[in-house]
Amino acid sequence: MVGLVIVSHSRLLAEAVLVLLEGVSERSIPMACAGGTGEDHRELGTDAMEIMEAIQAVDSPEGVLVLMDLGSAILSAETALEFLEGSLAGPVRLVPAPLVEGGVAAAVQIGLGADLATVAAEAMDALVPKESQLGNDPAGRGGSSGGDRLSDSPSGEPGKHDQDQELSWITETFRIETAHGLHARPAARLVQTLGRFAVQAQIRNPGRATGWVNAGSLNRVATLQVTRGQDVEVRCAGEEARQALRALEGLVADNFGEPRGGDSDRDVSPGGGAAAREPSGDLAAAAGSASPGDDSGPVVIRGIPASPGLGLGPVFPLVVPAPAFPREGDALEELREGGFPALERGIGEVVGELHHQAHGARRSGQKDLAEIAEAHVLLLDDPELLEEARRIADLRGIPALEAFWRAAQEVAESYGAMEDPYLQARGIDMRDVALRLVARVAPALVVPPGMPTDRSILVADDLLPSQTMNLEADRVAGIVTLGGSASSHAAIIARGLGIPMVAAVSLPAGWEQSLAGVSLVIDGDGGTVEVSPSPDRCHRVQELIRRHREEAEALRREARAPAVLACGEGFPVCANVATLADARLAAANGAEGVGLLRTEFLFLGASPLPGEEEQLAALRDMTEPFGEHPVTIRLLDIGGDKEVPALDLPQEANPFLGVRGVRLLLEPRHKGLLQTHLRAILRLAAERPVKIMIPMVSLIEEIRGIQAGIALAGEALRAEGLACPRRVPLGIMVETPAAVFAVERFARLVDFMSIGTNDLTQYVMAAERGNPAVSALGDGLHPAVLVALAETVRGANIRGIPVSVCGELGGDPQAVPILVGLGIQSVSVNASSVAPVKRQLRGLHRDRCRGLAQEALRQDVAGANRRSPAL
Repeated sequence: MVGLVIVSHSRLLAEAVLVLLEGVSERSIPMACAGGTGEDHRELGTDAMEIMEAIQAVDSPEGVLVLMDLGSAILSAETALEFLEGSLAGPVRLVPAPLVEGGVAAAVQIGLGADLATVAAEAMDALVPKESQLGNDPAGRGGSSGGDRLSDSPSGEPGKHDQDQELSWITETFRIETAHGLHARPAARLVQTLGRFAVQAQIRNPGRATGWVNAGSLNRVATLQVTRGQDVEVRCAGEEARQALRALEGLVADNFGEPRGGDSDRDVSPGGGAAAREPSGDLAAAAGSASPGDDSGPVVIRGIPASPGLGLGPVFPLVVPAPAFPREGDALEELREGGFPALERGIGEVVGELHHQAHGARRSGQKDLAEIAEAHVLLLDDPELLEEARRIADLRGIPALEAFWRAAQEVAESYGAMEDPYLQARGIDMRDVALRLVARVAPALVVPPGMPTDRSILVADDLLPSQTMNLEADRVAGIVTLGGSASSHAAIIARGLGIPMVAAVSLPAGWEQSLAGVSLVIDGDGGTVEVSPSPDRCHRVQELIRRHREEAEALRREARAPAVLACGEGFPVCANVATLADARLAAANGAEGVGLLRTEFLFLGASPLPGEEEQLAALRDMTEPFGEHPVTIRLLDIGGDKEVPALDLPQEANPFLGVRGVRLLLEPRHKGLLQTHLRAILRLAAERPVKIMIPMVSLIEEIRGIQAGIALAGEALRAEGLACPRRVPLGIMVETPAAVFAVERFARLVDFMSIGTNDLTQYVMAAERGNPAVSALGDGLHPAVLVALAETVRGANIRGIPVSVCGELGGDPQAVPILVGLGIQSVSVNASSVAPVKRQLRGLHRDRCRGLAQEALRQDVAGANRRSPAL
């Protein structure tokens, strides 16, 4: 960070300017002052030696900016530079800018992470707003506005500027369309993507006129405050610059792996009047009106809905722990002795723990928890954060661990000061990971807060993600936070745990004492908190919670029975699973096996690629909840909207029409990948009922290629004495028009077919499903898509091959009767849809559904089928 020195003839004036600058800068910046002469600095004048010491105090490789008040101060500063020649880490620039206005402008830019040239230029232009407001012509004063503006090179250093000019920068502009802009997770993916290439990479936000920052620093990238719809400029230099920018182009085209579309989950402060919704209908009914004898009624406070559900219980105040650093004695000396070596060992250990946690979360299907852990790694393992800690330790003479904590708090505060609520929420992540580090290096400094022994509503200023992860759901009836948002990692974890939560709730000062033990009713759907509800109201809410629980359990009990049509015909409902959590939920909801097990979960984010034993162990875990029910394992489907960085796949102009699915698996360079994958699946097939399904089939040679691969893997396993069945049922995904047209020929080689309606719809309609501009075309009930489904069933039935549907259409209540009528024999749906689809099927007659299907095929548009009455 650029240092700033204020030089004045008056010591009082110099110190007062520093006080002003501390007030306008959003973060602590390196500043020092020199002024006055004499023993107590009371005499007017300047001292070159004192100026020299001030410059040394804020010296850094980024450089130092010096502002001076009067002519002789300039002479003293120039003398100081002569004494310092060759001894500083970075350049020093003396700038003839106004002391106060220039200091304010410089402090703001330094706080934003701007380089020395940008800071100096802003200081020189500091009088422009005042001159414009007073009606003067800024251009007429011969100042820095216009052609003689200082260099805006990334570094601002004369030598470095020349070096930057010598680099062959390649610059491209990217539009950011993620719902929350370039927040922590997209920023992390950007840093990771560029980090795979041998380049120097920098990024800036032209919309906020920021300087170039290091694109390898998560904190630098995130603090650019790039919001949705803004452009960023990224430039790379090095032999792999073009490859890096192409990879980034692919990442942006994929929307950083995040959903496209609306922005319904963006948070708006309750003060803005848009975030808090009315209490849900159930809670409103339970609350009723105040009782006749109650003059005031209960107090209802509005916040932001963060995790759905109703909660009732007494308040349990919870605090975010903070380390208590020693100021003297043996404990202080012990911290000093450990120094930066102990700090860096601690960082390595915590990073290792976080990697392990992320890996375990991905294996167990907790994708959100894995992404949180991976983002925490990037926050903690940031070289610029460590350098800032070194600077603070040198400047303040404090132990390395405390310096790191302070540097982390500055980053957290800069996040908290941002305009975007999503970015604000990342401040608590920075505190969390820094606290975890302190607890690892010096456990005695962190005292964990107490937790409730009885079922309670936790109320806190904010919650650390690590605190939320360790909550026991049976003891926590709900969560209320004064800060936070629906986008906070604590809220994401609360939703995964099924704990109701309301965020951004305004409570009076001293609430910790006044509300302790007071009953609350919270509505995580409506975003309301009801304080001190009456006994009658508590009873109604308890009944409502009980009724919801009983209804859900009744539906699960009903779903445990096999799915049958009203005519008594069996119609199995299986599950699409991508995680262990999906598998457990689907089994609990009555799924009759797995119709689509997505093996990508083994590979996405994995480095190196998982081996045979790791794949087998994960597949065992995923299939165990289904007992003897059959499990259909789809072979690895990579490409299109799914990437595996460890495979280092080349960028494609249109990956959905490129090398994906079976095309990738059959490439000669991926023979080892395919064989390892098949061996793990075949070994599992020796233990339980398994089917193998081939993704994205277009050619009959692709089916034969996989058959040959299965035979090769089976022979190798048997030669090694490992159990392997002689035959495993083999099927295909029908996702391409080519597969529909060749269905009769394909049916000769396979045992079953499953229609992937998501991809089939986008290929039939020539409308990428991730493109909001053509989203209206992506309706699986369009007659053209239904014709493709009917043709697939017809061709497969000629050979007696069963056909199922495993796309989103299988769980669509308006589509289910049509699918039954078209002759589909089973569906595979998301875990949460299993029970409702089973209930719907029990009321359907195949004959009546045939009539509805024929009517749907005769329609001209998808909307007509959406308007047709359900059976």
